[in-house]
Amino acid sequence: MAYRQNTKPDQGTSRGPCHFYARGLCSKGNACQFAHEGHGNPSTSRPSSSGKLPCRFFAAGHCARGDSCFYAHDKPPKLPESPKPSTSGNPLPVPPPPVDSRAQIPCQFFARGACRSGAACPFAHSETEFKPEDGKEDAEQVVEEHAFKEEPSHDDWSRELAGALAHFDDGAVVAKISCHSDFSAIRLSNLPEASSPASVAALFAGMAVTVSAENVRVVPHPESATCSADITVEDPTFAATACTKLRAGAAGSHVEAVPIPVPTPRGSSLHRVDRRRLHCSWHRPTRAVWLNFRSENMARKVYDKFNAGTYKILDRTVKANPPKGKTNARNPSAWTVMARNPPAWTVMLTDVPGTTTEGDIYQAIPEFNCPRSVAMTKPTYDLGVDLAAMAVKAMLSRFGPLEWWEVSNNNKGKRIKAQARFFEEAHARDAASALNNKLLPFSATTKLTTQLMTTAKFKVSTRIYLALSERIGLQTLIWEGQCLHFVAYPPHNGYRVLKLEGEDSAKLAQAKKTLDHIVGGEVATKDGKDLWNASFGRNGEGYQSLKQVEQDYGVVIVRDRRKSQLRLYGPEASNRRATKALELLLRNVVSDSHVIELDSDGFRWACKGGFKALASHLGGNKATFDIASTPKRILIEGSKADLTAAMAIVAAKQTGPITPTPDTDTDTACSVCWNEADEPVRTSCNHVYCADCFLNLCQAPSSGTTAFRISCFGDLGRCEKTLPLAELQDLLSSATFEAVLEASFASHVRRHPANFRYCPTPDCDQVYRASTPSGASAAAAATFTCTKCLAATCTACHSAHPGISCAEHKDIVSGGYEALERIKKELGVKDCPGCKTAIEKTYGCNHMTCPGCRTHICWVCMATFGAGQACYDHMSREHGDWV
Repeated sequence: MAYRQNTKPDQGTSRGPCHFYARGLCSKGNACQFAHEGHGNPSTSRPSSSGKLPCRFFAAGHCARGDSCFYAHDKPPKLPESPKPSTSGNPLPVPPPPVDSRAQIPCQFFARGACRSGAACPFAHSETEFKPEDGKEDAEQVVEEHAFKEEPSHDDWSRELAGALAHFDDGAVVAKISCHSDFSAIRLSNLPEASSPASVAALFAGMAVTVSAENVRVVPHPESATCSADITVEDPTFAATACTKLRAGAAGSHVEAVPIPVPTPRGSSLHRVDRRRLHCSWHRPTRAVWLNFRSENMARKVYDKFNAGTYKILDRTVKANPPKGKTNARNPSAWTVMARNPPAWTVMLTDVPGTTTEGDIYQAIPEFNCPRSVAMTKPTYDLGVDLAAMAVKAMLSRFGPLEWWEVSNNNKGKRIKAQARFFEEAHARDAASALNNKLLPFSATTKLTTQLMTTAKFKVSTRIYLALSERIGLQTLIWEGQCLHFVAYPPHNGYRVLKLEGEDSAKLAQAKKTLDHIVGGEVATKDGKDLWNASFGRNGEGYQSLKQVEQDYGVVIVRDRRKSQLRLYGPEASNRRATKALELLLRNVVSDSHVIELDSDGFRWACKGGFKALASHLGGNKATFDIASTPKRILIEGSKADLTAAMAIVAAKQTGPITPTPDTDTDTACSVCWNEADEPVRTSCNHVYCADCFLNLCQAPSSGTTAFRISCFGDLGRCEKTLPLAELQDLLSSATFEAVLEASFASHVRRHPANFRYCPTPDCDQVYRASTPSGASAAAAATFTCTKCLAATCTACHSAHPGISCAEHKDIVSGGYEALERIKKELGVKDCPGCKTAIEKTYGCNHMTCPGCRTHICWVCMATFGAGQACYDHMSREHGDWV
């Protein structure tokens, strides 16, 4: 323990700042042994009219001492409203406006996505995530300051759909479907403690069994100095083959191998609950400090200042224990002794930063309260933040590979905080259980705190989010009371990512359900019927009427053309008023929609300017060119007279010369409807779509019979670029993107009935792999047991027939089985109770021997015996005779 009996260390030729000078009251001038400096720069700051130096913290708008501050709180001079012209005729420079100190403080409502003040808000609308300040107790604190950025999203483009694992490629094309029956798994026990996925894979490589390290999950067992490993391979014969070869090749080894149930494959998704993230934290290095004072009064003042947060060390709040008195005099009543060695009063500080020096202590306490000596312990550990974080990361990596790791850049908290995301949920769960409250390897007293977090993410349109911000803001207050954290990340490409996170998975599941309901919108209905008109699906007058309702009632209306629905997003009261307005609008809508299908000549005519001429003739946005459909179409929203005029123009396409329209508006025209793009979406191939047209483009392949593939329709349909998955995910909301992948999956299953089938149970959507056994294997067709409804189905004939072959089942269903049984009964033919071989008795006694399995049978009661004499004894005893 370092201990020093001296006063404040010298700072050059002075012993510290002169507080009399700071208040304008020092009479010693340059002869003063203390430094003449204050809050401001002594070389530039001048005393105010009160004789004090100006307080720079007050000037910045955040002085914590208020009226008790020793420095001048003078108001800044008022700036002139407009500059006066100079004598030379040149305008004088305009002084900068006063800076509002609140602009430096993050707006917590903006960070949550619920600030109603918008640009008028005086607080900073920064791009960083808001988190409250670190509180007094860090271990028990519910919401802590992390200062983390949005973690990078990793998507392997695989999804768990209908009980299978689907892998997708660009254009949302299904590249591969893996069913549960395609996998097999084993568990190895008693492996060496230092085993790794690579070493386990190498073990099988020596036995000519292919195992990838990424398919191995090693689980350490520190209590037994061993580990185990679970290996899952996409090969139904792997488990049997690996166990056989391992037993044969591991003579003398203690490694054991047994088959285990196949873990359910997991695909990644942005729009799903995730339990792979760990929040980690540990105390920064600290030390204890003792402050020794001559009087109890001074010790008490310093104690109060530290506990009130007025005094801080390295800008950190520390704890102070009540002063304790102590006298070194053997005879305290002796005045002479007390005069030479007065009683000492000690204040103990805890949680002092480990890097604190004596100079930092003296800097934190004003001269008039300065202790006469300071004593300090060694820090709890002397490892820097970076090295400590590396050690913690290594501890986590023992349980499985990390997909992502980040350490908070906040240096003010008492704890160092980090986040880790594993590739596998099981790894995260094991690490959280084994490492929570575990001592760190670099400290004998510091423990690691781990929390397994459940995370749910949503991606919604920015304009929808803004319309729902009030409802989400109210829910955020409820979630905070449940120790759930909500974040709305800054907008990107017209979308915002929303994140819900918490340690209690049950509460988070309920919160996710609530948020799902909010961001899902409300369908506009009346008396149980959807409010819809065909004109709403076109970009004509009906659509413009919807836009007016949006503006009048402060809601967002999204058209779902496939379901013929209008979805409203906004406060509940606004949605109700908008629904009433839509009811009135539908009463006044008198419009019909008509379709003119184009052949190849008509399509070329339309592309060369014919459609432009037709649309100009009809006016009022009545015509829409749909080149995404097959065949290509012109949609007319108007009266029968409008349709007649349009058909006449199309019919005259061969005789009426059309001047090609120059491509002067290709940067703003939608590639599908050819109108001015509404809420434009631009692809990487530089083609523009209306937001709704692009959505319909992505959803259209699901209704066709050809392979599902999303391609660009730009350049009059000639582009045909397959849109990358990353681009689709970026341009669509998470709900829409997941719906597109599900539609592609359903389309693939529907188009490959020889490979995949749905469970036959009504309302069950699980998928299994079909098989086509033939010959001898037909009697042993695989059975699929649905994990959802538990129904057993033959993968060959897709019917339930446990215990019998497909042929027998087919015979039973067709009625042949009953006919056979009827004939056998008429002829006296019976089946062997053991092997089912048909036996006919033509002569002799009732003792029969099966020609198939050689079983001895009593023909009267069909009892079976292992020997003939036993059968005879039975017949004499039970039936009285052999005949």
